[in-house]
Amino acid sequence: MIKKERKIPIIILQYEALLRRIPPDHPKRPYILEELAKSKAGYNGEKSVDYHLAMIDQKKHYIYHGLRLEIGPHIFQIDSLLVLKNLLILIETKNILGTLYFDDHFSQLIRTLNGVETGFSDPRLQVDRQETLLQQFLKQNHIPCPPFKSLVVISNPSSIIKASSSLKKTSIIHGANLPSLIKKLESCHSTEILSDKEWSKLSRVLLKKNTLSIRKILPKFNLDEKDLIRGVYCPNCQLLPMDRTFSSWSCQHCRFSSRSVYLHSLIDYALLISPEITNKQARDFLQLPSKSSAYNLLRAFEHSGETKGRKYQLSSLLEQYR
Repeated sequence: MIKKERKIPIIILQYEALLRRIPPDHPKRPYILEELAKSKAGYNGEKSVDYHLAMIDQKKHYIYHGLRLEIGPHIFQIDSLLVLKNLLILIETKNILGTLYFDDHFSQLIRTLNGVETGFSDPRLQVDRQETLLQQFLKQNHIPCPPFKSLVVISNPSSIIKASSSLKKTSIIHGANLPSLIKKLESCHSTEILSDKEWSKLSRVLLKKNTLSIRKILPKFNLDEKDLIRGVYCPNCQLLPMDRTFSSWSCQHCRFSSRSVYLHSLIDYALLISPEITNKQARDFLQLPSKSSAYNLLRAFEHSGETKGRKYQLSSLLEQYR
């Protein structure tokens, strides 16, 4: 049973929002497009692995996609987690094309593509860290810890996998091999560690503790707020800015109009600048004519502070991506 669906990663939404808000000829645009392409490739790889996971017996598993958890000062993210009463399976997905050589001696992944070698950090180190932190997470929440099995799944079926050892601790496989390997792992772990009550408790805790990751993206490209184009954009054709007419917005290009379209631009603000906004900041970013017009749009949001300096919380707009 899928307990947490895979959501489009926030970082992709941030790149898309940034591309919307900078001029077409901005010199940083090619770099943003490159990072967006990498993120989309990773996301597509994860979705292709989800296809293979759909082949397993859903009744025996609780499946969580894209969990992001905290334990003390540490934050860790798991591409996919399968929770059985007798076993936990962590899956780290990599969508990398080429011949992939996993070097134990130097703990690195070497990709050869078109005669060019490129080094990557070893994803096995990543899943080892996830496993350690998840064990601590279970202990902190007073939940028994079943045996772990960590998998690195190569989503691209044409990639060739090579290794300097037998890869016993962390298996490295192609996505198509997932169903058969999971079935084999189930047969090797027949003793139930989690009771029905503990199984349900773990599910509640994982979903409750799952958090949203919003990185500061402007500094990554040496950009500032002043580099962003202001106004409300058209979600139908992406024109920016739309025309303000009384309490509505209309698009000169596609003639789309809406009273609530400003919410899409507030999401842009939350993704690119901050998950909280003042009346003055809203007037500037949405290009509103007065304090009262901004107040009428923001008053439905939770806020802190009184009158001058009041900050409205935009995090509710991002809950759909958690």
